[in-house]
Amino acid sequence: MNDDALYLIVASDGLTEQWSIEGVSLLVRELVAVGHDPVSVSREVCNKAKQTGSRDNITVVAMDLQRYFKVCDGLLVQEERSDKLPI
Repeated sequence: MNDDALYLIVASDGLTEQWSIEGVSLLVRELVAVGHDPVSVSREVCNKAKQTGSRDNITVVAMDLQRYFKVCDGLLVQEERSDKLPI
């Protein structure tokens, strides 16, 4: 993973039964570029997998990594501040 990564996709093997990982990645980038949130990204990726002919079960969880790391950084800053507050 690199600093340019936008989303982490965790999915069952049904996602790539008839569809390449590169195809999934391209769709995720397109969806994010037009403002889709993680829930709608997951939904659209599942729908596309069905359209490509996957007959296996399809489960997709999308996580916005940039948002996640911003939240984690904020929590870390709060923790550091709380250590310096008098009790």
